[in-house]
Amino acid sequence: MHQQSWCAGREHWEIDAWMYHIQKSINTITWAQPEFGESRTLVMQERGKIVNIIVAGDGKMGSTLTRQLVLEGHDLTLIDANSKVLESTQERYDVMVIQGNCATMEVLQQAGIKEADLLIAMTGADEINLLCCMTAHAMNSRLHTIARVRNPEYTQQIYKMRDMFGLSMAVNPERQAAIEISRLLKYPGFLKRDTFARGRVELVELKLNEQSKLCDVALNDMNNIVKCKILVCTVLRNGKAVAPDGNFVLREGDRIFVTAPSNELAVLLHNLGIITHKVKRVLVCGGGRVTIYLAKQLEKSGISIQIVEQDAQRCVALASLLPYADIVQGDASSEFLLESEGILNCDALATLTGIDELNMIISLYGSSCGVPQIITKL
Repeated sequence: MHQQSWCAGREHWEIDAWMYHIQKSINTITWAQPEFGESRTLVMQERGKIVNIIVAGDGKMGSTLTRQLVLEGHDLTLIDANSKVLESTQERYDVMVIQGNCATMEVLQQAGIKEADLLIAMTGADEINLLCCMTAHAMNSRLHTIARVRNPEYTQQIYKMRDMFGLSMAVNPERQAAIEISRLLKYPGFLKRDTFARGRVELVELKLNEQSKLCDVALNDMNNIVKCKILVCTVLRNGKAVAPDGNFVLREGDRIFVTAPSNELAVLLHNLGIITHKVKRVLVCGGGRVTIYLAKQLEKSGISIQIVEQDAQRCVALASLLPYADIVQGDASSEFLLESEGILNCDALATLTGIDELNMIISLYGSSCGVPQIITKL
């Protein structure tokens, strides 16, 4: 049986989500002071202008984001309650640092909130992030704000009360990770995927091996094989990007970038022989936030999900939040438990516990059991 495995790093997806939202916000920043009666959400007048950004929260993800924004040449001010963390960041990057509570007016005033273009609140507490954005927006109504909000219970509230919170955008890393895992489960043959037009169109990357049906096929003849509406935008061959025409012949080792409507992707993979059967049942180890969002994504696709969680109270909460899911209390590292819950017959295994080493061990056992698709969160 052919097996496919992925190591899913949540931090990688989170930084991608942050940079997407930041760039989107930068592109709508008002550079000139608006006159009375003019809109405060104007298209950027100077595309190359440096943005004055305040980042509240200098944790692991905050540090990664700081490095990326400094490389892009923006002016950064960091706020954190931990002076040692700030000192470490200041030694590595040319940034201004402020120690204190980012949700207070005094600290925001010190950080130069009235001159800032963008505030990014990414502390470890959702409530502090929201209060920070609300306070900052009250002090500078031109300010764009982005908050990290992770609790699933706040999802609807954030959307309905975004104006009250002074919130331009929100980033939920666990939800983003769940969306990517769901895509991997539904479309396992793609090396990389990007979505456009609110998810209706996607750009995907495929690598042609010697067994691929597309090897030695001209693009003009490709429709006879894929039998769906796709467009080959670019081909990477020997490290060089090629814009192909209809006479271009695909070869083994080519990496092709294809754009297509989302509903055509499953047809593409099926006709190429990459997906031989549809995923119908997924076994998930760990009942954290990623699992909750993933279960909701899979339920929309008609995929049944079975969750193994050790904590009894957490199982009760999961049963309330996910009435359509099968919740099992037990140790996910137990071979006997996994076998009794049908790991030998599941279509996919996702190890999403909070312990990386445990995720790897369970994934290795799943591989030895012949599970077709395995996703490991690290």
